[in-house]
Amino acid sequence: MRYRSFLYLFFALWGLLLLRLVKIQILDHKQYLKQAEKNYIKPLRVPPLRGKILDRKGRVLADWKPIFRISVLGEKTTKEGLTELSGLLHVDIDPDTIIGKPGYIRIKDGASLEEVISVEEREDRFPWIVVSTVPTRRYLYGGPFFHLLGYTGEVGPSDLKRNPEFRPGDIIGKSGVEKKYEEVLRGKPGYRFYSVDATGKIIETDPRPPIPPVKGRDIVLTVDRDLQLYADSLFREYRRGVAVALDPRNGDILLFYSKPYVDPNVLSMGISQEEWKKLVERKDNPLLDRCIAGLYPP
Repeated sequence: MRYRSFLYLFFALWGLLLLRLVKIQILDHKQYLKQAEKNYIKPLRVPPLRGKILDRKGRVLADWKPIFRISVLGEKTTKEGLTELSGLLHVDIDPDTIIGKPGYIRIKDGASLEEVISVEEREDRFPWIVVSTVPTRRYLYGGPFFHLLGYTGEVGPSDLKRNPEFRPGDIIGKSGVEKKYEEVLRGKPGYRFYSVDATGKIIETDPRPPIPPVKGRDIVLTVDRDLQLYADSLFREYRRGVAVALDPRNGDILLFYSKPYVDPNVLSMGISQEEWKKLVERKDNPLLDRCIAGLYPP
């Protein structure tokens, strides 16, 4: 009797296990397959081309150029690896903002060819690194247009809280026209998919089709490029100054010039915290837009 009861219990347990196996293998197959794919298929965000900024005659003031970007797969990185990478790329890296985070996180834009080669030579130690080519902002006339156009830079913690569409490493407008018309200029990112192994190393491009990015829209300003550059030539001998010109017929802003200024190309490529601190503490205050922030007697 006791032996028979044991057999009943054994077959009952075996039946439950068989039913569970059927549920996992057949009924819930798609759900578990999707979870498994997440472990080895990783999307790489492809930044969109930012819209151009043109002057009143359609002449380009800001467009883009291709640069090397170095990104890491956050969930596979190590503190020791990031420390070594920081030295190779000459950038400050905070491991706490990267380690364990899902997806690829931008580490450096504008990496030199030497830095790219140095990283790729260490592929066995850094399997979680991806080198890609991305567009970055280019200001064709530099400083004279700084306070008007502004510059672009990486999103900060406050930006991430403000807009759920932003991701760490995204580039947005930080001041001037770039910031004012961020929604127009930004566009929408795309995605490429990669298969990775347990260490995060890319094995191959996933066969699923990529999602192409959508380019941002161009905008046309009322300012005149030649007038802006002419004003800069007039202020060549002066350390500080401001010049604004309006069209009396309709109020269009034809000239919007403030000095001193900085090269927006330098800021858009990213500077260290120490360099930013020096810039902010400069006595001539080049970040101050004297066109709108200065008070002058009539």
